[in-house]
Amino acid sequence: MKKTIAAIAITLAAGSAFAGQSIQPGAIVCFSSKAYDTQMKALAQGRDKTIPQCGIAGKPIPVIVVEQNLLSASEVQAVDNGMTLFVSIEDLKD
Repeated sequence: MKKTIAAIAITLAAGSAFAGQSIQPGAIVCFSSKAYDTQMKALAQGRDKTIPQCGIAGKPIPVIVVEQNLLSASEVQAVDNGMTLFVSIEDLKD
């Protein structure tokens, strides 16, 4: 089955020496908690594209975990540019 999810590469400065957690490539990343919830509802209803406030991580994104949530989006901050993002806890790795 061919996936039609729009891939949006979140561009960050290259060369970070941060050794903490990172968002995995291919993870759904949103710019707000509400957008993340809407995206999950869309996926659950069979819509296999991202909404405008969300995208797909094109490469590992080094982050600082601000708030971990097991049942909803976890809030993280990108190390390289300070952008606040929302992602599933399963899409974070050490």
